Amino acid sequence: MKKRQKQKAEPSLIGKKGVPLGVFIISLFLIIFLIIFFLPIIPISYPMEKSVSEEVPLRYTVISADYSGGFKGLNWVIYGRVQLRNDDDQPGTFVVNCYFKTLDETLTDSVKVYILPGEVKQVTCTGDIKFGQDVRFYYDVQPSKKIISRTITTTTTKAVSLFQILIGVV
Repeated sequence: MKKRQKQKAEPSLIGKKGVPLGVFIISLFLIIFLIIFFLPIIPISYPMEKSVSEEVPLRYTVISADYSGGFKGLNWVIYGRVQLRNDDDQPGTFVVNCYFKTLDETLTDSVKVYILPGEVKQVTCTGDIKFGQDVRFYYDVQPSKKIISRTITTTTTKAVSLFQILIGVV
């Protein structure tokens, strides 16, 4: 009678000769726990306030603007008048640039005026032209600038881990 030979089992990493099954299960559980606990997977939204400063021109109103001409000595002089009101809560310097345009040339005159809040001031510009020429008057106003600050609130979303939530980092 022939004796049967036992077949040798393939070595296994888990079991009697490899890593004990309990150690493997505990290690697997520990790895899964660490991934869930420390991996940033939970989205949290929170408001974020930011202060923004910007430079803006002072507010003003042109009440009136006109021009007229007359003799000054032997010269014909054009007078441009611009009346301004400072509508802002801060005082400032306003530069009024006047332009007197004829067929031959464009004369310019600039006048600076300091105006308090709510105050109205008239600026007068002058230009010498030849008598009898047609003239066109126009102007522009360059107000001072002021810096205003305002707070902007935005919502930011951040992914955090369970651990960060539990220790209060968020």
